[in-house]
Amino acid sequence: MLFEWINRGTVPIYPMKKPKSGQVRIACSGDSITYGYGVENWRKNNYPAVLGTLLGNGCCVNNFGVPGSTAHSGGDRPYVKERVFQKSLAFCPDVVILMLGTNDSKPYNWKGQAVYREELRKILQAYKALPSVSSILLLAPPPAWGDPVAFDIQADVLKDEIRPVVQTLAKDEKAQFLDLHSVFKGCPEKFWDGVHPNAAGAKMLAKTICQAIAKEGNVWL
Repeated sequence: MLFEWINRGTVPIYPMKKPKSGQVRIACSGDSITYGYGVENWRKNNYPAVLGTLLGNGCCVNNFGVPGSTAHSGGDRPYVKERVFQKSLAFCPDVVILMLGTNDSKPYNWKGQAVYREELRKILQAYKALPSVSSILLLAPPPAWGDPVAFDIQADVLKDEIRPVVQTLAKDEKAQFLDLHSVFKGCPEKFWDGVHPNAAGAKMLAKTICQAIAKEGNVWL
């Protein structure tokens, strides 16, 4: 299968699946953690691909992750300025799984909780405005490890500033909240570079999301 290239021409987009009649459309939107950066056997082991396998033929799961993406529209790679974001909207998803914030934690991107909240809220509301969307799962990013942490990511900002913003925003916007920071606490072995899940981490992430969706009582599982 031929790859379409992201507009910077460095990273291939995961091949998009065309939904079949009756399938539930699930959009996984986010940064390199969603994309599956560096995971072994990338086509098979990025978490959206694993999630699609777990959910079965009743669902069409697409990976709209873009490495380096920020929620902040003034960041060094804003998600809203990526063509992949527009593709995720055009997909007309029934369910959106959204995770952005790891790259926002970088010193040159972090502008405080109020700015991050507003920028993430705009993205969330863009999905909520789609007539097709029935539910949104908003994820707080997992922890990061390293001394120093790779890619200039600030672990303390992820834990103490980004996580509570995501939680309160989900409550205010009536989205489902999933705290991946708590899920992966004490599990550095699930991340190949301290930031990005390896195959075991991606599988754990997909299973956790699957369980979270099931708690909502979705009859299509």
